[in-house]
Amino acid sequence: MDGCKVARTALFLFMATVAISAQTADSGRVDAPQAAFSPQTTAPQEAVPAQMPSAPVTNPQKKEQTARQALLEMLLAKTPAAFEKHLPSATQQFVKTDFGAMPMATVASILGEFQQPGRDLETFETGSTLLRLHDSRIEQSIELSVDDEIDGGDDAELRLALHIYRGGRAVPLPFAPTFICRMMLEESVWRLNELALDLRLPLGDAGWLDELKQKVDKGAAQAHEMLVLRRMRMLQAAELTYADAYRSVGFTCSLSDLAGSDAGHPGPRAAMLVEDEVANQQADEYVFVLSGCSAAPAKHFRLAAVPVNPENGERAFCSDESGKIRFADDGRAESCLEAGETLP
Repeated sequence: MDGCKVARTALFLFMATVAISAQTADSGRVDAPQAAFSPQTTAPQEAVPAQMPSAPVTNPQKKEQTARQALLEMLLAKTPAAFEKHLPSATQQFVKTDFGAMPMATVASILGEFQQPGRDLETFETGSTLLRLHDSRIEQSIELSVDDEIDGGDDAELRLALHIYRGGRAVPLPFAPTFICRMMLEESVWRLNELALDLRLPLGDAGWLDELKQKVDKGAAQAHEMLVLRRMRMLQAAELTYADAYRSVGFTCSLSDLAGSDAGHPGPRAAMLVEDEVANQQADEYVFVLSGCSAAPAKHFRLAAVPVNPENGERAFCSDESGKIRFADDGRAESCLEAGETLP
C-alpha cells in the first residue's frame, strides 16, 4: 500500500467504523447521506507507544479550547474548512495538492450519516463519554467512551472505545476496537496529529471462540426484538388514532379492528390503520396480545409481545396508552405488565 492509501485509510477508519455501525441494524436500509459535515466494548488494549513527531508549537499563548473539544469540533464540522482546521499543516498542504488521496467529499458523506433524521446526537466535553448517537427508528444507540485521557501540555492523547446498544441492551462485539487519538498544539490550534486503531482478535483462545458463538446467538435474538419493537410502535400509533376516530368505542382490544384492508371503507371493526400482516397475532417469533379495554368508551389498553420460545433469551415487551415501552428479561407478559423496566 502506497503512502497516499495509508494516510487515507488511517484518517477514514475511525469515522467510518462508527458511521457504518449506525446502519447495521436498520434492516438493510441506508438513508442517503446529507451534504453536511457532522460526527458520530470491550476492555481497551495497550497500544504500542509511538514517538510523537516534532511539530512547531507556541508555548506561552493561551489555549482557547481543549484537545477533546477540538476533536469534537472536528467530528461535528459542517464544512470542509472546519474539518481541515484540525489537521496538521503538513496534511492540509497534502490535501490541497492531492485531492484524490483524501477526498473531502468522502469525509462529508461519512460524517453526514450522523445528521440523518431520527438520530439524536449528544456530545460531552468532560466525563467518560465523548459522544452518544441514538436512532429512535431502530432503538439503537452508539457511544464512544473515553477510556483514558492524557494531557501533556502541548500534546494530548484520548483513548476511545466503541459501544453499541440495541433496545437498551449492550451488543456484544466480536472484537475489541480501541481508537487512540493523539493531538498536538500547533499554531495555537489543537490538531489530530496521529490516529491509531488497536484491534484485538484472540483467535487461538477457545474460551473467546465459545463466547463469540454466544454473541452470534444473542445477535439473532436481538434482531427479532428490533422487529417486534417496530411492530409495537405501529400498533401503538394505530390505537391512538383509532380511539380518536371512534370516540364512542375508545381503544380496542382486537388487533383485527386496526386492520381490515379488504373492508372497502374504514369502520370500528376494520379501521384500515395498519396492514393486515401487522395485526397478526403471531409474527417475528412473538405473540401479540391486546387487553385491558374495559367499559365503553375504553380509556385504557395494554399491548404485550411475548417470545414463542422464551428459553432463547428473548425478552417480553409491553406498552399502554402512555406510549412507553417496557420489557421483562424473563420473557413473560405478566412480569412486563406488572414490573417491567422502561426502555431507555
